Amino acid sequence: MSDQKRYTPSISMDATERQWLKTQAEKEGISYTRYIRMVALGQLPQAEPMYQQDRPLELNKGVTANQLKRLLTHDLPKIGNNLNQLTRHVNETRQIGPRQTEEIAKIREDMDRITGLIFKALG
Repeated sequence: MSDQKRYTPSISMDATERQWLKTQAEKEGISYTRYIRMVALGQLPQAEPMYQQDRPLELNKGVTANQLKRLLTHDLPKIGNNLNQLTRHVNETRQIGPRQTEEIAKIREDMDRITGLIFKALG
């Protein structure tokens, strides 16, 4: 046996979390405590997250990751920029003209399109 002193950390979890960890350990064919130690030390990869909301998204057919990425990195920031410009104009002139009303309608259409695509992707 090793001469090094051993430490026993204490962690809190509920019964469901404990059972999930035990199940993961059984799948690996090792004890519950060894499983926790190996995952914590990076000797085993972390299992798929226990909670559904923590798992990677699976996009529905018809919506690609590139489409979703474009929405989040291009389309939404573009809408934010347009809203800032409209706000600046209204603050400076204290009026909303036909051009601004038209821009607001376009922004609403863009937001509806983006929202629809996100809901389609998430199912």
